[in-house]
This record gives sequence, C-alpha cells and structure tokens, in this order.
Amino acid sequence: MAGILVALGIVCVAVAIAVGGMLAVRRGFAPHVLERHNDVAGFIYAVLGVLYGALLAFVVVAAWERYVEAGEIAEQEANALGDLYRGAGVYPEEVRRRFREGIVGYARAVVDTEWATLGEGTGSPEAWRAYDVIWRMYLSYEPRTTGEMLWHAAAIDRLDDLGDARRLRLIRGEARMPGLFWLVLGVGGAVTIAFTYLFGLRNAWSHGLMVATVAGTLALVLVLVHSLERPYSGLAATRPDAFVELLTMAEQGIDP
Repeated sequence: MAGILVALGIVCVAVAIAVGGMLAVRRGFAPHVLERHNDVAGFIYAVLGVLYGALLAFVVVAAWERYVEAGEIAEQEANALGDLYRGAGVYPEEVRRRFREGIVGYARAVVDTEWATLGEGTGSPEAWRAYDVIWRMYLSYEPRTTGEMLWHAAAIDRLDDLGDARRLRLIRGEARMPGLFWLVLGVGGAVTIAFTYLFGLRNAWSHGLMVATVAGTLALVLVLVHSLERPYSGLAATRPDAFVELLTMAEQGIDP
C-alpha cells in the first residue's frame, strides 16, 4: 500500500510541475501568439511523440521480459528442489530424512530471509549456509547400491541446476537498467511535456487538462518501468510462491 501511495505521489508531483510550467509559459506568451504556430508545432510534436513512444515501448517490453524471466528462474530453482526432495526417497530412511530436512531448510531460508534481501541484490547468510549444507550432504554420501548410484548421479545434476538457477536469481535481483537509459527517458519525457506548452489554446483549463494527461501518463509508464526492473521488490515484486508450495507439500507429507 505504501508503494502505491509513493507511485501516486510521484505522478501527482509530475503533473503539478508540468501544469505549473504551462502556466508560466502562458504568462510570458499570449495564447494568440502561440496559436499562429500550432500547425508546425503539431507536426514536430507528432514526430517527437513517435520517437519517444517507440523508445518507451522498447524499454517497457525489455523490462517486462526480464521481469518474467526472473519469475521463471525462481520457479526453476524451486522445481530443482522439488526433484531433489522426491528423489531422496530412494535412500535409506535416516539418509532420506536428513536430505529432506536440508532441502526444506533451504526453501524456508529463501522464503523467510532471502526473498526480502533480493531487492538489495544480495543473498541472505542463512540461505547460503542452507545451500552449502545440501551440497555437503550429497557430496559426502557414498551410494551403496546400483540404484542409489544412478539416483545419486541424477541428484548431483539437479544440484547443478539448483546452483545455476540460484546464481541467476541473485544476478537478476541486482541487475538494473543502465543509467544512460534513465537519462534519455527523463530528458525525452521532459521535452515531450514541455513541447505541449507551445500550443496556443485560448482556454487555459483545456490546455492544462491536456498537459496533465500527457505528464501523468508518462510518469505512470516510468514508474512501471522502475517497478519491472526490480522483480523481487517494489510495487511489482514477485512472490516466492513456488518455494511456499514446496514447503506446504512437504509439511503435508506429499512428495512435490
């Protein structure tokens, strides 16, 4: 809720600044003076709008794809854990219990502590320790039968998948759009809004409404991009649902 209020506050500030700039221009230039250049200004504004709109659409699509990819990476990691949990059933009772406790401990550490730190681009010490425990348990175990050897080799492969997904998840958590993109988006948005001041409309309310609409829409889109590039925090933060589901099934005695 707090994040939504912050986003609305940003949009309101952008609209207020844009409308304030329009009023300042109208005080300096009479509407009938600007009205003479509406045709030329409209043509240039159309070209400017297409260019900025294309750039904005590209950035939104790129941010959305990375956002979706971040969720898929987390699901792949949880799926690898689920495979390890189910595969542990081939081991003797004591070993199976120990392996499954380690797997559940890692999933719980990700949900309880690490998910909150992903917004800062870091993993939690608890999750790192739980991850290391799983590796140590599997690497230190010596299979006793041919069946165990086959399953154990497959389990090591799934551990590799788990490690790959974990590293990618942490990388996505700290990845940010280059600052140059934000500079271009910010300057382009400001120019796009400022150009609306050059239209000569005799009715100030109509002019203000149009300026506010453009400014509010651009601000909303930029807030959306900012949220999407932070897939594990902020307004559009993904949730560790796949890990929670694994924990729920484990608590109910169901193999994922």
